[in-house]
Amino acid sequence: MAAIESTQPRAVKRAARRAMRVGRLHQWHMRAGLWIALAVMLWALSGLGHPVLSRFNPKPQAFLPPLAPLSLSGLLSPQAALQAADLDRFQALRLWQADGEDPVYRVETQGQAYWIDARTGSLHPEGERAWAERLARHYAGDPGSPIAHARLLHSFNNDYHYIDRLLPVWEIGFNRPDGLRAYVDPASGRLATLTDRRKDWTGKLFRWMHSWSPIQPSPWVRGLMLGLLLTIAAVALAGLTVYARLWRRGTLTGWRPAGVRWHRRLGVPAAVVAVALSLSGALHLAVKSWQGDPTAPAATLSFATAELRAPLPTLIRTLASGGLIVALVLTRLDGRPAWIAVPEAAPAAPTGHAHGPHGNAPSEPPVDRYLDAISGEVIPDGLTRHATALARQHADLPPGTAMEVHPVHHFDEDYGFAFKRLPVMAVTLPERPDETWYVETRTGALAAHVTPLSRLEGWVFGTVHKWSFLDGTLGKTGRETLQSLAALALVLTAGLGVARHFSRWRRNAG
Repeated sequence: MAAIESTQPRAVKRAARRAMRVGRLHQWHMRAGLWIALAVMLWALSGLGHPVLSRFNPKPQAFLPPLAPLSLSGLLSPQAALQAADLDRFQALRLWQADGEDPVYRVETQGQAYWIDARTGSLHPEGERAWAERLARHYAGDPGSPIAHARLLHSFNNDYHYIDRLLPVWEIGFNRPDGLRAYVDPASGRLATLTDRRKDWTGKLFRWMHSWSPIQPSPWVRGLMLGLLLTIAAVALAGLTVYARLWRRGTLTGWRPAGVRWHRRLGVPAAVVAVALSLSGALHLAVKSWQGDPTAPAATLSFATAELRAPLPTLIRTLASGGLIVALVLTRLDGRPAWIAVPEAAPAAPTGHAHGPHGNAPSEPPVDRYLDAISGEVIPDGLTRHATALARQHADLPPGTAMEVHPVHHFDEDYGFAFKRLPVMAVTLPERPDETWYVETRTGALAAHVTPLSRLEGWVFGTVHKWSFLDGTLGKTGRETLQSLAALALVLTAGLGVARHFSRWRRNAG
């Protein structure tokens, strides 16, 4: 009997200490939750609104540029066309044919684009702007509205953002009630994005709430956001711990105000969501800050008109033997000028979000062929060799070989929609076998550089933050509906917690 009585005080003390720890944890949960509530509600509301608002954004009416199969009859040779325009040096050259028009050479030199008729050699002084306007009408599906303005952008701004990647682009504004604008890349004929007044203000609202765009990005701002994300995870875990302890003690069944009851009911699933979203968001922010920009523009090339010595009949014969093409793009391979023959039905980047392999993905077309611009003959394995050379250049490695090279024609978990460019070549180098360089051979740009860390972060962000694993079962609409309900639960939980805190403060003050 004495032994039993001696153990009872110890058990009571242990229970009292546990209750005190739970009470302290509860107090910290409430106080810290008050400080982070605004950030939680801003991030949750932006997540709640994004799928809804994005459905009202303007949608393109086409996904490929309006190019026709290139007619090879009656062409001037590239050298003859350039000489007719009195151009002896230049940085870029393309040959293509828009639907219903004659083929043209588009030449870039000293920051200016020249359009040369490929059959007569005459210059089209307004060719660049006319092409930009045609592209804008083509993608917007608007053949008749007057053009309000047209300007060439060489940098991103408050209306055209880094997420759209492509530069330089033409901004073509239509004189319409919705203020529709199209941003088009004249060199490739691609659409960068469509926007209107609704998308302007909803996009700005989203960036203000989700990325804190009014605050100039800096290490201090990123550090504050990272600290808040980690604190949100800690507060949510503390709330779950307190709930579990109270449930084990059987103290959840007593009478509580309605706000407290709903805070607890919503809090359990909301806390799980908060931990997942905040930790995956923190990893995304940390990796992005640590590794920097995984893309890089193409190096500027230089050509002399005299280099393009390939006889035109040889070029035409070589091209005719490989099927229809829609463009010829001049590049350099192993120091020599080379033509990239772009096959018909080449893909363009989808303009809707695609999280993983379930997004809008064009079918895989034939791969590009390479022709020597001096001899006119086919370059064996030209695409693989060019992709390898570009990857090694962007990796700051000397010329050499690659372990693996393969084309990528759609977005997936490794190469996501955010990188914008398609098609690209994925290259793995022997010096760094765990990394992948995605290069756009037609422009020379580095579309993405994926490391083991960024690959892990991309998988976590897609799976845990964006819930892409649900696309296969629920579809995009079902996934976004579930995400919106989870975001709403977060907002209500945080709001009820703040309301409870102020209710207790007023009661104690009175």
